[in-house]
Amino acid sequence: MSRSFKSDIKQVTRALKGWQQKAVPQAVVSSLNLAATKVRGDMLKSIQQSTGAVQKEIKPDTTLTKANKGRTIATLRGKARAIPLSKLNPRQTRRGVTAGRGKAKKTYKGAFMADLKHGAGVFIRKTKARGPVKALYVSSVATEMNKQEAREMMRRTATERFKKVFPAQLKFRLSKISR
Repeated sequence: MSRSFKSDIKQVTRALKGWQQKAVPQAVVSSLNLAATKVRGDMLKSIQQSTGAVQKEIKPDTTLTKANKGRTIATLRGKARAIPLSKLNPRQTRRGVTAGRGKAKKTYKGAFMADLKHGAGVFIRKTKARGPVKALYVSSVATEMNKQEAREMMRRTATERFKKVFPAQLKFRLSKISR
């Protein structure tokens, strides 16, 4: 009887190794990807609130590289391209141009809107002369992502989401193996 008991332990050990080789890495990868997707959404909301830009305009400037079996890291990158003020729903007023949404709404005194071949733009004169004008932009997605509070928010969200999703993903993967 002791022999069969030992063989049962060996079978259980073999089964555990199989689970470790299949279920745990799959659960880690899928949990990382879910956490990264949540971080991206929260980051877009944060950038939207701070700059006044619409998420539809910001999302193409972010790149989410998902994790896989060979590379268990998910990466969120932001482009360093500044967001033109013309994308922030600008309105010409007597004082200048008002652009942005919510708390990020701001008036740019002395600015004006002009129609160009490729769309409208928001400009301000560099001097009192008609001469050189400067296009107006708000900070880029990369700049917003590099701020201390944004990095802290991303780290906190990723950790919380991973801790929440990993047990469910592991349970799901183990249930698929045991079938």
